[in-house]
Amino acid sequence: MRLTASWRNLVVLAIATVIALLAGFLGPFKVIDYTVHDWLMTRSEALGGASRVVILGVDDVTLEAFSEPMVLWHRHLAAAIDGARLGKAAALGMDLIPSISVDSVDPALDRALFKALREANLAGLPVVLGFDAGESGMLPDRKFRMVAGGLGYLNLWSDEDGVIRDYHPRSGEKLLSLAAGMAMRLNPKLTLPEPLVVDYRKAPFTALSLSEVVQHARAGDKAWLRQRLENKAVLLGVVAAGLHDHHAAPPSPANAADNRINGVNIHGLALDTLLAGDAITPLGGPWLAVAALAIALLSGLILLLLPPSRAVLLLLLGGAVLPVSAALLFEWNYLLPAAPFVLALVIPAAICGLYRYIVEYRQYRKLQGYFNSYVSPAVMRDIIERGEVELGGATIRATVMFTDIRNFTSLSERMPPAQVVAFLNRYFEAMTQIVIRHGGYLNRYLGDGILAIFGAPNALPDDGARAAADAALEMLDALEELNYTRLFPCVDAIDIGIGIHTGEAIVGNLGCTEKMDYSIIGDTVNLASRIESETKRYRKPILMSESTLESLGTGYGAEFMDSVQVKGREQQVRLFRLIGKKGSNAMMRKFGILVAGLLVSVTATAVEFGIVMDIQGKVTIERAGKQMPADFGMAVELGDRVVLGDQASATIVSYLDCQELRLTGPAQAAANGEQLSVTPASRLQAGRILPVCYGEDELNTSDADIIGGVVLRGAPRDPVHRLRTEFSEGKASTSTLMTLLMHDLANGDTEQARPYFDALQQKAPGSAFLARVAPLFE
Repeated sequence: MRLTASWRNLVVLAIATVIALLAGFLGPFKVIDYTVHDWLMTRSEALGGASRVVILGVDDVTLEAFSEPMVLWHRHLAAAIDGARLGKAAALGMDLIPSISVDSVDPALDRALFKALREANLAGLPVVLGFDAGESGMLPDRKFRMVAGGLGYLNLWSDEDGVIRDYHPRSGEKLLSLAAGMAMRLNPKLTLPEPLVVDYRKAPFTALSLSEVVQHARAGDKAWLRQRLENKAVLLGVVAAGLHDHHAAPPSPANAADNRINGVNIHGLALDTLLAGDAITPLGGPWLAVAALAIALLSGLILLLLPPSRAVLLLLLGGAVLPVSAALLFEWNYLLPAAPFVLALVIPAAICGLYRYIVEYRQYRKLQGYFNSYVSPAVMRDIIERGEVELGGATIRATVMFTDIRNFTSLSERMPPAQVVAFLNRYFEAMTQIVIRHGGYLNRYLGDGILAIFGAPNALPDDGARAAADAALEMLDALEELNYTRLFPCVDAIDIGIGIHTGEAIVGNLGCTEKMDYSIIGDTVNLASRIESETKRYRKPILMSESTLESLGTGYGAEFMDSVQVKGREQQVRLFRLIGKKGSNAMMRKFGILVAGLLVSVTATAVEFGIVMDIQGKVTIERAGKQMPADFGMAVELGDRVVLGDQASATIVSYLDCQELRLTGPAQAAANGEQLSVTPASRLQAGRILPVCYGEDELNTSDADIIGGVVLRGAPRDPVHRLRTEFSEGKASTSTLMTLLMHDLANGDTEQARPYFDALQQKAPGSAFLARVAPLFE
């Protein structure tokens, strides 16, 4: 039994609704909830009101003040606990784990921390010690647990995208987090939500340097301590960037500009929320499913029954209501799950709209089939847009491009007709796709040439000049690919000429009712053809007129060639060679790149900012009998000679058009008289060039990804090898040792790095840098 159109619509609507509800409530689209959650946090201003939370931060000042390793900080932690007790703090939580007893090193350190914890407990100050509830299971030492006011785990769990949005106060029946442990001791009747939405809207907490608090505590300055800590919930933790206790968070008033926040601050936000009792409540329940169902049905019906323009307008209005509602609820501390509503609005509309499009498109294709035999695709599009066929045209400003294959007639005479046709088809296919991709209209094929229009029938910015220029440059790149595959069997490579001109022309449907076509006529077309012809005389692949250059604006490299007299014009035409887009890889390949003297500068700067390149020796370019110094990135053109001069013992990599490379001075002796190793262009894939060779190392092109093509052998060996030689000979400086240390640590080889670490400890004892990497060698 065949369903009627109305029944088919209902079936499609039912399927779309079920899909939307399943997708919204089963969780595969949590990214929508994450996005809306972060948007709400981002747009919110910092909440007012004073907070009871104070952070005692292990900052850079503290790291400089306390010179010993953190594992020996028991006496400083004891002073901080005494400071909280003297300042009459309400509670103290430690986002540091005193997990190691140091009795074997200095028994007085353990006694100091034990005494401070016991006195705080006796004075009514609960000190909650943090611990790791993960796989490591790191706990405070047993003697400290005996006198502490409680334990709280420090673990934080992020969402699938690595951002922390929820805080879990409880794990299982007995384990409490650090913030929950402190809050329950301050308010035993507190009900812990699970999970707790981290409210990043809360303003940043009062932050004190741990070293400052320790200083006042040891001085017995009770007034200073009470002024800042009295009746406060104090959290002691790491805030220094170099200690890497930071996590991804939504952009909000509570975190840093780079959307990173320290773990102790996340515990502080949770603690402040628990103490204030103003937790954000996620909405849920049966009413949520009913509301999503209603939105899904309404969305699908709109697309099935209303005209497309009205349907889209209503959907946009509905889409605007959702974020407004979510924002208002968030101001009242309610978090609306976004995924069910967004998907209920989008999925039924998309499915029902697609179904309606398919049904109507089938009818459209039937109608189009009647006309395709009579008019071109361009005219067909014009019929569809206008609703009628009109003969005549309009004067517009557009860009016209002519292309032509060099010496095609002589080339085609050496091949059978079938091969010529096959070649042209592949060539035209590649070039046509480029024209269309850049918004142009391929008007016709002219033997082996192409006439393309940019700016008609569809208008383009800048009169189509930029689109035409981009297309022309891409055509040259595509031609390199075709030449690489030996498209024309009888020759190694073919060349093309491209002429571009921008001006006014007449476009429209030309012909009669029996036969018509969309075409372009006028002086602009003729001049573009003449410019293409000039590419043969000047031996440049792309020439354009001055009007095209003016329409291009900035961002393109061009070179003035000549002022020529063309047929049909009284005034001379200024011709320009199009080189490429400034800063693009394509332009770099057209000009060529000289990379000379790539030597690693082994300094401390290299450790902080990576490898530093330097040019040593004398590198020059000889052009037209004149020598000029070669700067990094300087162009090398056809006919140039690159000269590596005195004391230069580096690798030269230059563009394939370079005619000759030669050595002078000591560099010639360093090369041991070897000939230059040259790889022909026909063996190189576009963009795949040879790597640098060092000494006697063999050439390897499997992972080549640098610009080049001509490789000079006899360059220095691996710089790291040279540095290791300096170390073995006892000549290594501090910067050399740091470079070798960071090199081996980056490769995960701590055993290889240990001798350099030991040597640096002797040269620079007490270095903060060495203190940070020391745990890797324990």
